Amino acid sequence: MFGSLMITPLKPLPGMMLWHDATQTPTGAVSSWTDFSGNGYHSTQGTGAAQPTCTAAQQNGKNTILLDGGDALNFNSAMYALPNADNTCFVVSKRNTETGSAEYDWSFTEAGSVRHYSRFSATAGGVSNTGSTNTTYVIKAMYKSGTTLAESVNNNAFATNTNGANEVGIDAGTIGSLAGTGFLTGGIGEIIMYSGVLSTNQIYNNVFYLAKKWGITIA
Repeated sequence: MFGSLMITPLKPLPGMMLWHDATQTPTGAVSSWTDFSGNGYHSTQGTGAAQPTCTAAQQNGKNTILLDGGDALNFNSAMYALPNADNTCFVVSKRNTETGSAEYDWSFTEAGSVRHYSRFSATAGGVSNTGSTNTTYVIKAMYKSGTTLAESVNNNAFATNTNGANEVGIDAGTIGSLAGTGFLTGGIGEIIMYSGVLSTNQIYNNVFYLAKKWGITIA
C-alpha cells in the first residue's frame, strides 16, 4: 500500500478514448456512466433491472460500480472502433466468487461472437483472460499491437500471444458481460482505454496512478 502518499492526478495522454471513474460517479443505480476523457462516449443502460449500482466505500474508501451477475452497461457505439486498431486498456475490477466460468468486465462482439475482451477465468488462456481468480480488486493492463495481445495483472510481467487481429465488424460492446452471458458478479472501479499502444513508461504511469488511488499493491 502507499500510506499517506498523495495521489497524482491522471494526466490523459493523446489517444485516450474512454475514461470511466466510479469515484466521480454518484451512488445509486447507474443508467449512464460518464466518460471523463472529454469525448462524451458515455456508457448507458436503459433497463432499470439491468443497471449496476454505484456503491460507496468499496475499495480504499472509494465508490465502485457493483454488478450482480445480471447487470451490464452498453459502450457508446463510437467505441466499436477500438478493436479495429492497436489499443491499450486498463481496468480496476474484481469478481466475488471463485468459479470455473468466465466473467467479463468488458467485451466487444460481432453478431454475438466475442472479438475483444477482458475477463476473469479459472483457467489461463490468452490475453484478455487474466487466468486469475482473484476476489480482491486488481489492475489489469492490456494492449493490442498488430497480432500481438499482451496482458499484465498488478504490474507483473506481460503474458502475450499472437491471437490479435483488427476487427472491423464490431456491433456491440458491454461492461459487465459478454453479449448477454458471462455476467460479472463483482465490481469495477475504473476503466481507461486508449487508441494506439502506449510506451512502457506510459503504461507504468497509468498502473501506478491506479495503484495509489485504489490502494492496490503492485509488483
